[in-house]
Amino acid sequence: MVKQFTLLLCFALSVSGLAQQEPKPIEIKPPSAPEAVYQQVSETSAYREEITTFPSALTTGVPDNDQVPLHLFLPKGATGPTDAVLILHYWGASDLRIERALANELAKRGIASAILELPYHLKRAPAGTKSGELAIRPDPDLLRLTMIQAVYDARRALEILGRRPEISGKSLGIAGISLGAVIATSVYAIEPNVKSAAILLGGVDLAKIIWRSSRVVNQRAELRRLGFTEESLAAVLKDVEPSTYITQRKEGNLFIVGARYDTVVPTESTQNLMDLEPSAKKLWIDTGHYGGIFVQPQLFREVGKYFQSTLEGKPYEPPREILAPTIRLGAIFDSSGQFDVGAGLDIFRPRTVTDVFGTLLVTPRGPKFYFGKGVDRGVSVGVAIGSQRTVLGLLWSIVI
Repeated sequence: MVKQFTLLLCFALSVSGLAQQEPKPIEIKPPSAPEAVYQQVSETSAYREEITTFPSALTTGVPDNDQVPLHLFLPKGATGPTDAVLILHYWGASDLRIERALANELAKRGIASAILELPYHLKRAPAGTKSGELAIRPDPDLLRLTMIQAVYDARRALEILGRRPEISGKSLGIAGISLGAVIATSVYAIEPNVKSAAILLGGVDLAKIIWRSSRVVNQRAELRRLGFTEESLAAVLKDVEPSTYITQRKEGNLFIVGARYDTVVPTESTQNLMDLEPSAKKLWIDTGHYGGIFVQPQLFREVGKYFQSTLEGKPYEPPREILAPTIRLGAIFDSSGQFDVGAGLDIFRPRTVTDVFGTLLVTPRGPKFYFGKGVDRGVSVGVAIGSQRTVLGLLWSIVI
């Protein structure tokens, strides 16, 4: 079976994009993983944590990366098989604190979960590299293979989850954060055993994300040096692009959470995913990519409610909003010639216009109120009101 899978995968990798009738690599179901051996590593009032390791279905020749740790969280007090959710972490994760918080929320609701360590992250990062450093490299072919491996690993993890007697293999969900959300979108699109998905700070259009993200400046510069454009990168990544598959999913539940001022996974990419799935439940928070940390408990409660409802076949409606602080870091140059750096908290925003705002800035020269309108890439024009004067101002800022 493994030999047949390897031959089929090699064939799909070689013809993908040339013949539409042939299966794309991530559509090929990986062979079953061997029986998992678990070790209990911790216990809390909400769950018992066990860990297992399984071989990746796509080997890269990097021994650390080709063994996949899976952290299992079984809720205390559960009677009979429970629903379960696979959780995929963000790019560059150096620990799993955020994902464990979500696992804890799910366990309190009687839902089992498992956290998958993604390719080249955490224990899968080779010696001498940072977690995630090799996951997104300025080599489109390697990036494509990494995405394929991540999808295969997630599909194997779901299979392993479904084997546990404490878990109902018919009520599986998947949740992803940032990079994990991009991968989770593809897994949800092609894996029929996944009933519900929560996509947090993710999106579609991989090439667009890489070409516009504030997080991959060095990789983008190297891609340009090698002669790539956004269009040529998109051509290489087409068969691992989530939007290639998401519209094929006819049944299921999707919950998409986006950040209105995201520059890591650009807001446009999140909106494009929402547009592709008009029936999805949607929620925007008024932060940048990292500001969700300020409302993490509220956000994870909603994710918990979502899975608790939809995995049991019940409807779920997200709140209209989760109140979150919009915090800016930036620099302001005003018409008097003064230049200041500062941090600001937005205290005024029209609900229907996201590029008009009023923010209270704390600067070395004292507090200022700035009212402006965004024009491009974090730059806004407006009026700065200080303790002694009001001047025109140009503000460059990022929202965290």
